[in-house]
Amino acid sequence: YLETKNQSRKIILIVLLAVMSAGLFFSFSRSAVLALGLVLVFWLAFSVKPKNFWATAKPISYIILVLVSLSAVYQFLVVPRLFGDQQLEIKSVEQRLDYLSEAKSVIRVNWFHGVGIGNYTYALYLMKPTLNGWQYQPVHNIYLLIWAELGVIGLIIFGLLGWRVFAFAVKKKNLLGAGLLVVVAVIGLFDHYFWTSYFGLIMLWLVLYLALADSEATENNWDGAAKEYSEFIGLEGDFIRQAIINPYLQNRLAKIEKGRVLDL
Repeated sequence: YLETKNQSRKIILIVLLAVMSAGLFFSFSRSAVLALGLVLVFWLAFSVKPKNFWATAKPISYIILVLVSLSAVYQFLVVPRLFGDQQLEIKSVEQRLDYLSEAKSVIRVNWFHGVGIGNYTYALYLMKPTLNGWQYQPVHNIYLLIWAELGVIGLIIFGLLGWRVFAFAVKKKNLLGAGLLVVVAVIGLFDHYFWTSYFGLIMLWLVLYLALADSEATENNWDGAAKEYSEFIGLEGDFIRQAIINPYLQNRLAKIEKGRVLDL
């Protein structure tokens, strides 16, 4: 929106932004709305400048307008979600507290080496074999879930990787990638699908890719792309670029040209 001067395209982008904002609202996901709020604050802090405040902040105003308008219309649905004073909301909170308690029990026994990736619910079954099948649920917190499955070393590696990618995105002024990482980090405090579902894992790795992407390293600039990734992993690029990364990228290009690889 900020980069195009075509008014027709701006209108289309505004409509799409409104539709996506409405979709977020009707998900009634409190963690997603919280993540959105933090990302908007992040955007205002690092992108908006006093000289062109309104021009840069205008997309944010559209998002807020849609959310506020829908909240006014559907306040009878929004209020219970915010205050959690109805029976279903109370039961949901109680279940999540139970999941946290179960995660603490699993971690207490397996805090160092974990129970193995994907084995969390099986570990619960071994601890509580008399529950119904649907009651074996992952804890709604990816950090506790990773600790339970991969142990403290795995949790530290995951945290360092996330911080390293975030710092790299901020250094390259990649606000889109950095903002998406904030979204994942916040939602990960309240849900587990970034770690347990196929779609969530795709989203997680897509966000990591977008955070590492650099517009200056195009698909035709092999040396530039190699330099960016070798810089990310903390290596000086000569040997890595020449011996490993460049040959891989050029070999992949050759396969694409021969029709052996479908490159999306």
